[in-house]
Amino acid sequence: MAEYQYVSYGMDDGTILCKSDGKLGFFDATPSVRASCTNAAAVTAGSTTTVCNTGLAELVTELGAKGIISLT
Repeated sequence: MAEYQYVSYGMDDGTILCKSDGKLGFFDATPSVRASCTNAAAVTAGSTTTVCNTGLAELVTELGAKGIISLT
């Protein structure tokens, strides 16, 4: 039977994994600070396809760098 380690401490307010100046990584990725996705933040209702594609590409790159998704 598999054994798992939970991060939650059962607190009603939830669990924070890292402080704002801390580093975090997943699945053996090198931990890094929180990314600033300025292009993704610019995507709003009515954005052009180019703006949306640029924002999405930025998000995918950052998710890959954190190890959350595989870019292979």
